[in-house]
Amino acid sequence: MSLPIGPMIGAASKIAEYFGLIEGVNTKVTKLLHQAFNSAKANLEYARNATGQNQIDYIKQARVEFNQAVAVEENENKILALVGLAMCQYLLGETSNANVTFNRINNVSLTKAEIGVVKSFIRSFKAICNATTDLEGNMLIFEEDRIGEFESVKKNALNLKNIILQ
Repeated sequence: MSLPIGPMIGAASKIAEYFGLIEGVNTKVTKLLHQAFNSAKANLEYARNATGQNQIDYIKQARVEFNQAVAVEENENKILALVGLAMCQYLLGETSNANVTFNRINNVSLTKAEIGVVKSFIRSFKAICNATTDLEGNMLIFEEDRIGEFESVKKNALNLKNIILQ
């Protein structure tokens, strides 16, 4: 049994968007949300190349922008924004705040929306391929891998806490 052309094109579009081959509305919104995060990273780079008060000012600005990023980022990006914020706090001598910020990483979990995106991708892929039982098993592994990737980033961020705040 073959699918009508409309659903196949829709499923192919979802797959292409998931892999970043085309830009959907979600991709454009995500880019907008990442502005604070990207600006914070740039300020840390400037701080690395600056000296004296200029260096401190760049770190302070990065701290502000990482704070903004934490409010809007999700999943791994939220963890990375928290790590950036904690690093800025540490560099500014705010060790206890850095510790609190690192501890906030424990509360970050993969969003239901991200899990929904993965499940939608799997459904679309199955629809295009007329999924067999073997494919279904591989798709479950794909979903588990996505969750595993997230947990790995979280674990690495918490390990960084132990290195920085010894």
